[in-house]
Amino acid sequence: MWNAASLSSLYAVSFLGFAIGVPLTQLALIISALWGVFYFKEVKGRLVYKVMLGVILLLAAGFLLSFSKL
Repeated sequence: MWNAASLSSLYAVSFLGFAIGVPLTQLALIISALWGVFYFKEVKGRLVYKVMLGVILLLAAGFLLSFSKL
C-alpha cells in the first residue's frame, strides 16, 4: 500500500509540477490527524476543535492550491 501511494505521489508531482504536487501529496497528514482524534483518542477536550480547525484550513489550502494550475 505504501509503495502504491509513493508511486502515485511521484506521478502527481510529475504531472502537476513540484510546487503544486508536493504540497498536495502532503495533505495525507489530514488522514493521520483524523485517525488520531477519532480512532485512537489521542486528542481530547478543547484541543479537538483546534485540530479540526487545522484540518479545515489544510483542506481549504489544498483546494485553492489545486486550482492554481488552471
